[in-house]
Amino acid sequence: MFIRALYKVVKIACWSLVAWLFVRAFLFQACRIPSESMCNTLQEGNYIVINKLAYGARIPITPLSISLGNKTWSLDFAELPYFRLPGYSSVQRNDIVVFNFPQEENLPIDQRKKQIKRCIALPGDTLRIQDGKTSVNGNALPDDEQILYRYSFSSFSDTVLIKKFPAASIAADKLEFYISKYISDSLEKQKEPGPFQKQGFATDFYRPDFFPHNPLIKWNPDHFGPLLIPKKGSSIVLNDAAFALYARLIEKNEEVQITQLNHLYYINGKEAKNYTFQMDYYFVMGDNRYNSIDSRFWGLLPESHIIGKYSFVLFE
Repeated sequence: MFIRALYKVVKIACWSLVAWLFVRAFLFQACRIPSESMCNTLQEGNYIVINKLAYGARIPITPLSISLGNKTWSLDFAELPYFRLPGYSSVQRNDIVVFNFPQEENLPIDQRKKQIKRCIALPGDTLRIQDGKTSVNGNALPDDEQILYRYSFSSFSDTVLIKKFPAASIAADKLEFYISKYISDSLEKQKEPGPFQKQGFATDFYRPDFFPHNPLIKWNPDHFGPLLIPKKGSSIVLNDAAFALYARLIEKNEEVQITQLNHLYYINGKEAKNYTFQMDYYFVMGDNRYNSIDSRFWGLLPESHIIGKYSFVLFE
């Protein structure tokens, strides 16, 4: 009797584990928000549900791996190529997308840290940011109430604003806050402490940590582009600017060696004048615009890194 009861318990436990692994791999998965980059929409520390059915489940790249908390153990020899099952929709502009962080290049794709951002531009789009205003294909994106920008005001005479919003920084002559344009306009109408001034980066401001990390193209989070987002099957003419923008992307995600010598370009050792992309890419940003490390810093998001679509907050 004891052996039979133990067998039933073990059988139920095994089938429960198989069912849980199936749901986690192909249907839904819980995830913790790792940073403040989506603040005002999703808070750091929230647990959310990722819908993997929407874009199609990505077949596990390291199927023989075990994750416990922040620790993962995997067998590298069992690494599979990227493949995605069909989904019932494609990534759309304004979707909140969960993905593996592309910069952790020393790890298999599905073992990299999870990040969550808003999709701003799709494959084939042309994106541009001017004075902090984002446009896609020449059409300006509206200032959503959830998008946080950096504002400052130069008066300490009233603590109303300090009580309402935590200060991002405090200097000798001003306070800086991450608030939406909607809230800024509302406070101005109410004649709250001011004057308000939106903070940003100058046109010529440049640091090497901004994409594409090349002094030939000096962009920053407020002055960025125009940038063509690569689409699978689309081609680009190879020149110095294209090489600066896309060479690393191509080498790391499409397993192609691209080199430059005396303004000539070589694909896998053969001279080439054009390159055709094998994968779709996306441009993503956090809603907390000035407190988000996103595509403006590390570049474009390859489709192979996408885990799924944000569905809902499980618990806070």
